[in-house]
Parts: sequence; structure tokens; C-alpha cells
Amino acid sequence: MILDAFERSGLSERAFAEGLGVRDGTFRRWVRARHRVLSGEAGLTGTTGPIALVEAVLDGGAGTGGSVEVETPGGLKVHIARREDIALAVALLRALREESC
Repeated sequence: MILDAFERSGLSERAFAEGLGVRDGTFRRWVRARHRVLSGEAGLTGTTGPIALVEAVLDGGAGTGGSVEVETPGGLKVHIARREDIALAVALLRALREESC
């Protein structure tokens, strides 16, 4: 995974982010989020079961347009084409997770 490679690299967050083609602030948030999750400091409320960070692989590098597809371990795929739909997709995935527990 990207964050595992970063930890092995010995590079600064800024240098590693530049090599990936992402903003250093964005990469810094990924690193901090992973640290909070791994240390149990995530402070997530209303969640059941383990929380996992997953790597997103983007074709064509960083950009402003495009869409993302999320696939659950059970094989359900959710296609998100607009930024405005992210909150709806998160709510849907949480509801589906609660139904399956």
C-alpha cells in the first residue's frame, strides 16, 4: 500500500506526496488518519466492527474530474460520479453495513 511504501521510503511527507502527484496536505491527512486508526484514537462514533483504510488507485494521476467506484468485501459496487454524492454514498454504505451485522 502507499502508506506502507512511505514508511519504508525514509522520505519526508512532502517529498513522497510530490512523487505521487498529490498535494502534501492531502497526503499528510492520509498519514494522520492512518495513525489515529492504528493507535485507536480515531474517535469514530456509531461504528461497529473494525475500521480499515483502503488504497485508492487512480488512473491518469491526480485531477479535478472523474469518478470513483467503491467495492465492498461482499462485492457490492457503488459508483460515485459527483462530489455532492459522497455523503449519500457514505450513508448508504453505513446503512448496508448495519443491516449485515
